[in-house]
Amino acid sequence: MFPQGDGTRIAFQQENPKRLGSGAYDLYERYKSSVTVGEARLKGCRQMDFNHDLKKGFLTILAGSGAQATQETPEAARAMPEVPKAVEGAAAEEPRGDAGQVPDTEAVGAAKPRSADGEAKPQAEERAAAPAEAKPPQTAEEALEALKAQPTDSQGLFIRTKGNAASRFVGVSVSKRTGRWEAKFAPAVGSAVILGQFDTEEAAAEAYRDAIFGKPPSAEQAGPRGAA
Repeated sequence: MFPQGDGTRIAFQQENPKRLGSGAYDLYERYKSSVTVGEARLKGCRQMDFNHDLKKGFLTILAGSGAQATQETPEAARAMPEVPKAVEGAAAEEPRGDAGQVPDTEAVGAAKPRSADGEAKPQAEERAAAPAEAKPPQTAEEALEALKAQPTDSQGLFIRTKGNAASRFVGVSVSKRTGRWEAKFAPAVGSAVILGQFDTEEAAAEAYRDAIFGKPPSAEQAGPRGAA
């Protein structure tokens, strides 16, 4: 099968027949000036490109180093099975792996799960085989650890990453009654605890941080501060 060797002399049609702007067009521009198979390979021409261009008449074999090289012609190549037009252009742009083989694009990254007989599993089975998402904390201790893992600023104050709240800090809001900054701690079980009201947003955020890393006050302890 063509090509028989890198020394085979060839000539490509100089008017680029590929679709302008496509990867195949740019690749053809690189190798169309080649005069031997070896030179074309160095310029990026792949086995699929040789076969495709020969079959379409874009490539002419002038002389070769193998016994069959001079016998291969565009007419002989046209006798090969026709490539569907839907994949013709795409095939010429596929990347080449080792030894001229076209890699399985689905193999890049995570491998497709396969059954015992080697067949790829359906997507539904893939989703079923995927690890389940992490469940939300179930205990007060787990909830507190999750709160400690929230993102913080350079001062160690917990910052919001989404939402449209009055404060940029977690656990801080503006009291509708007094208009002051209010720190509020919401435990995993029970009602939210008001830690107090403050003149600055940062002071309220510090109270929330201290409650997270210390012992959160009970509702009775926080009552007088919330009334300030």
